[in-house]
Amino acid sequence: MRFENTIEIDAPADRVWALTTDVESWPAITPTMTKVERLDNGPFHATSTARVKQPVTPNGSGASNTLVLDVTGPASGLVGRLVGRQISKALATENAGFKRVAES
Repeated sequence: MRFENTIEIDAPADRVWALTTDVESWPAITPTMTKVERLDNGPFHATSTARVKQPVTPNGSGASNTLVLDVTGPASGLVGRLVGRQISKALATENAGFKRVAES
């Protein structure tokens, strides 16, 4: 089951990307995150992995930020039905945090 949220941010794509790649700061930017776990070592770059995925797409003078949470496994459908609204709301809240910091 996939949950996704996209928001338009009125800030340069490189500013949004800088926030995206500074994974250790995500909990301060997004109020629903308390920990971000890197899944690889070294500087964060386009092919790095972490528990939270943050793709960024340039859009004129700004950028689109899409947050995706894939829930997999045998109980994924049940999880989606039970807490899908809360997951969607959390993604929107996290994206609003990126927007607030990027535009400030």
